[in-house]
Amino acid sequence: MERILCIVDSLNTGGAETFLMKLSRALDKNKYQMDFIASDKGYYDKEVVNAGGRVHYIPFRTKKPFVAFRMIKDIVKQGKYKIVIKLGSTPIATIDLLAARKGGAETLGLRSCNSYAEEGTVYKIINTMCKPLLKSVVNLKIAPSDLAAIFTFGEQAYKNNEVNILHNAVDLEYFKFDGKKRNETRKLLGLTENDTIYGHIGRFSNQKNHTYLIDIFKNIKERDESAKFILVGTGELESEIKDKVNNYHLSEDVLFLGVRNDIPNLLSVFDLFVFPSFYEGMPNTVVEAQATGLPCIISDRITRQSNITGLVEFLPIDVEPEVWAEKCVKHKKERIDTTQVLQNSGYNINIIVQEFLKMTVGDKCEN
Repeated sequence: MERILCIVDSLNTGGAETFLMKLSRALDKNKYQMDFIASDKGYYDKEVVNAGGRVHYIPFRTKKPFVAFRMIKDIVKQGKYKIVIKLGSTPIATIDLLAARKGGAETLGLRSCNSYAEEGTVYKIINTMCKPLLKSVVNLKIAPSDLAAIFTFGEQAYKNNEVNILHNAVDLEYFKFDGKKRNETRKLLGLTENDTIYGHIGRFSNQKNHTYLIDIFKNIKERDESAKFILVGTGELESEIKDKVNNYHLSEDVLFLGVRNDIPNLLSVFDLFVFPSFYEGMPNTVVEAQATGLPCIISDRITRQSNITGLVEFLPIDVEPEVWAEKCVKHKKERIDTTQVLQNSGYNINIIVQEFLKMTVGDKCEN
C-alpha cells in the first residue's frame, strides 16, 4: 500500500482541507491511504482514523518552529513516506517540505489554496527569504485555478505549464439537486416553500467578507419580504456578525447553522448562493452549488474559471451593497441539471483522483 502524507494546519472544514478529504474518500483503500500532519485537532480527524488513516500532531510552527521541523522529518522517516503534499499559498510553506525531504521524501508537492494572502511585516520578510527554497525544494506544483497558480508559483511558471491544475471536483451524484430533501430540510429549519432563501457557506473570517454580506442581506430584505438568509460555518468573526444582524433587526430572518454535514441538502434548500469574498483559490462551495444547479452571484475577485456551468454571475465588491441586493432580488432562481457539463469539464471526483495519483504516484498508479 502507498501512503501519501499531507501537511495541514488542521483538518477542519476549510475548502482546501475538504478537497483533500474528497480525494481521500475516493482512493482505493486497498492500494492507497492518505495520512495527515496537523497542529490542531479538527473536524475530519475521526473520519480519517476510521478509514484507516493516521493523523500525526505537531506543535504550531509559530510557537515551536524547530520542534515542528524535527517532528516532520522524523514522521516522514519513520513512516517511510515518499510522497508529501503541503497545503499553502506562500513560500514559507516550503519549510515543512524541506523537513520532509530531510526525512527521505522524494515527491514534494505544494498545493496552492488561495490567490492572495494577508501577511504582516515579519511574514513578508520570511516569505521573501523562502522564495529560493520554493524553487529548489518543491518538485510538484499544484493549484486549483489560474489565479492561485500565478499567486503561489508565479506567472512564468503558470505560462510554462509547470503548475498542475487540479480541479476542486465533487461527487456529482451526491450533490445533485433533491426536491424531496429540499422540502424536508426546509421544514426542519422552520422555513416554507414560499420563503426565498439566500445562502452562504464559509468560515467567518475577513476573507469571506461577511460584514458586506450582511449589508447585502439587509438591502435584500427591504426589497423582498419573503427573503430569509442562511449562513453555514463558524469562525473568529461569528459573534461580531451576529451582533450586526441583531443591530439590523434581522435576527428572525437570518439562520446561523454552524458546521454541517448535510451541505447538499442545504444547497437544495437555497434559491440563490451569494459569495462576496475578497479572494479565493477556487471555492469548493461555488462548485458544489453549481452541482446542485443553484444560481450564484459571487465576487469578481474570484477566478472566472469558477463559472463552469454558466450559473455564476460576477459583481464587484467595491460598489454599494444595494447593487448586489438589486441583482440578487431580480436574478432568475431557476435550477438546471449541470451533471453532464461538470462531468465534461473534468469536475467529477472520480476523474480528479486519478489525475492526482498520476501526479503523485506516477507510473505506479493503478486504476
